Amino acid sequence: MPHYKDSSNQLYWYDSEEVHANFAPDGLVQVTESEADEIRKAAILPPSADELRAQRDGLIAAVAWRYERHARELRLSLKPTDDLTVLDTYIQALADLTRQTGFPSLITWPVAP
Repeated sequence: MPHYKDSSNQLYWYDSEEVHANFAPDGLVQVTESEADEIRKAAILPPSADELRAQRDGLIAAVAWRYERHARELRLSLKPTDDLTVLDTYIQALADLTRQTGFPSLITWPVAP
């Protein structure tokens, strides 16, 4: 079944060429199936605030073990692998994610150390 798009990337498809010829808006351009898939993917809603918070919490949990390693290294009189100031700064940036002006629509994720 052929797919068509208008100038705003709205997708259209019709059961037959006759239906297309009689009912399609002017200015439609035929697109391939893969182009139609890309347009569909782009139209997917952004993650919700709760989904972003869960993702943030997962990123925090993913680095939490580094605090335990740091404490163990100090107990064993080893040179610590991590600079906790850098790690704290990263985790605080994650914690402050919800305070970003564009949250939840437009956010900037901090880069993990």
